[in-house]
Amino acid sequence: MTTVLMVSGACCTRVHKQAQALRERGWRVESLSWDPPAIPAAFDRHSVTDRACMVAHILASHAELIHVHNGPDELMLHAARGARGRPVVYDCHDLYYHRTGRVSRNEAFAFRRADGIVNVSPEYRDVAFGLHPWTCPEAVVMSCPPRAWAPAPAGARSGAVYEGGLVRPGHRMDWRDLSPVTRAFERAGVPLDLYVKPRMARWYPRVQGRLPYLELLRRLARYEFGWIGTDRPCEKGEAAVPNKLWDYAAAGVVPVICNCPAAASSCSACARSSA
Repeated sequence: MTTVLMVSGACCTRVHKQAQALRERGWRVESLSWDPPAIPAAFDRHSVTDRACMVAHILASHAELIHVHNGPDELMLHAARGARGRPVVYDCHDLYYHRTGRVSRNEAFAFRRADGIVNVSPEYRDVAFGLHPWTCPEAVVMSCPPRAWAPAPAGARSGAVYEGGLVRPGHRMDWRDLSPVTRAFERAGVPLDLYVKPRMARWYPRVQGRLPYLELLRRLARYEFGWIGTDRPCEKGEAAVPNKLWDYAAAGVVPVICNCPAAASSCSACARSSA
């Protein structure tokens, strides 16, 4: 049985989804992260550590493969020091370039050091390759939830929902400023519930807070529509295919996609393949 060590910071839902999928295919999956996993049962073993001890944990692991999930990209520095000749896969969830408009030293190192590269969509791969051309093996892995995690139908549906990252109005990462979107939904008379950090209630209406992931999927099944996108085009949105697209799909929620052509393309391809 091959063992893979998933190295991450927040141990986000994409890490859980891949772990569950690999275990269903006979792999042993261990997790090493700064934050505890939301679904411990998705892993055969999980450890929580900090920056100072991460290399030691990687060195001590008997996994044949190290799979690093960004961000931050500094995780690749730890993996490179702890790999001891084992292959290191770099899973690019989110380019630092899209957050700041520049390539960081750690991002450049991550792509240069990787023995294999995983991206979230063909469009995101193309952007990453344009910045960091590579010659190692690559794969595109969508962030789809395992079939076993899909919630049961919830009956009558109403309203719209958004889950994921959000910033206060006026923040430099303006693609995550949903204030124009929430105002548009309000003018249209459609309630838009936000499953985001509770502190965002200072700037946004209808904040529902964060939920454990499986509970979130069940709650999503109450809604008719799910928002994905930005109120105006931006470079980040051009290639983004966020986790929420596949979470909505698993819960039977119709996505409303604005200024996210890669997400729309993925949604259309998924619909054609299941028709």
